[in-house]
Parts: sequence; structure tokens; C-alpha cells
Amino acid sequence: MTKYGPRLSFINPETMKKYPQFTIEVFSSPFKDGSSLKFRAKDYSVITLIKLLDSLKRSEVLSFSALYTESKIRMKRSFMNYLNFCRSSEFVSRTEKQERGSKAWVYYSLTPKGEVFLSLFC
Repeated sequence: MTKYGPRLSFINPETMKKYPQFTIEVFSSPFKDGSSLKFRAKDYSVITLIKLLDSLKRSEVLSFSALYTESKIRMKRSFMNYLNFCRSSEFVSRTEKQERGSKAWVYYSLTPKGEVFLSLFC
């Protein structure tokens, strides 16, 4: 990400259809043959993904607040973006929802697909 926001890039239209979670905004095709699209992309850091998934691997099941604290991702908005990405990629599952008093507690766990992702870097 640049100081001006997410960077502009070019991508094959078929590839973009396969991975929509990385797309923020699509512009018109810059090439007359339509071979690529200009788009603004979300950038995800692999090390931050590993921090989030490794926190779940070490603890197996964590509540939202415990996962936020354990992952050491300091910005809550960034944490939410990474957690949503992990859920949409099926690396993390939302396992339980229990009520304690007036609050609902949500728990997250690592899926087998998330374990495979982690094993690529070990």
C-alpha cells in the first residue's frame, strides 16, 4: 500500500472472477482487446495472516477479544479485515456463540485448510 492508498494494478478478467476478495474497485479495461482490467487491490501481508492463524493453532479455540489480543495485530480495523479474509478463505471458522449475561460470545478456530496454509511456511 502506498501513502496514497491501495495501489492500482492490472489483472486478467478470469483471474479477478476467481479472487474477488482482493478487489476494492474495478476500472474500465485499458486494452482494446479486453485482455486485462485496471483495478485497485487490497493488500494482505502473509506474516500478518500467519500471526493470526498461529494464534489459533496454539490455543485451538479463542473468543474474538482473546484472538485480537493474542494475534498482536494492533489496529482493530486491520484485524477485522484479516479475520474476514480468513473466514472467507475458510482458514478460520466461527465455532460457537454463547450468551454470558447480556453479551454474546463468539469463538473462532483454525480449520484444516488454515492448517495447510500454515504448513506451507514451516
